[in-house]
Amino acid sequence: MTEEINVNNLSLLDLFCMEVKAQVAVMNNSLLALEGKPKPKEELTALMRAAHSIKGAARIVHIDAVVTLAHIMEDCFAAAQAEKIVLTTADVDILLQGVDILSHIADICANNPNEQPLEDTRMRSLVTAIANIQTSPPPPISPSPPLPLSPSPPHPLPYLQPRSASWCR
Repeated sequence: MTEEINVNNLSLLDLFCMEVKAQVAVMNNSLLALEGKPKPKEELTALMRAAHSIKGAARIVHIDAVVTLAHIMEDCFAAAQAEKIVLTTADVDILLQGVDILSHIADICANNPNEQPLEDTRMRSLVTAIANIQTSPPPPISPSPPLPLSPSPPHPLPYLQPRSASWCR
């Protein structure tokens, strides 16, 4: 039997924690699904929405560090969705670190509602790393392989005699 939650008894911070935990699950699954998919449109849309939801929830409860992190992640997903960048395995690893920090902050807020998470050195360096993903040049487009030469025709073409140039005279 599932337990129903009466949201009337929850604070905004409680709702924030619930929202972050739900969206972190979406982000983890979607980031892991990116690998091996050349055109991950659905995953990028889910990632953008999850980051946007977290950003909005953090803004409501005035957790600026989460607003900053979620915002830069949302911008990164939007750039990938617009095909301005291609997320590499290394980029996904960086973004997963961001998801871990978001989850950690939600846990801190749930366990210590009076403690406001601060933007620390690790968070700032992660925000910078994610911003750098967006400014890295897209991977070079590899040239198409040369087309194979067509095999010689099975029958030699008959030699064509040049026309007389009588019409030119």
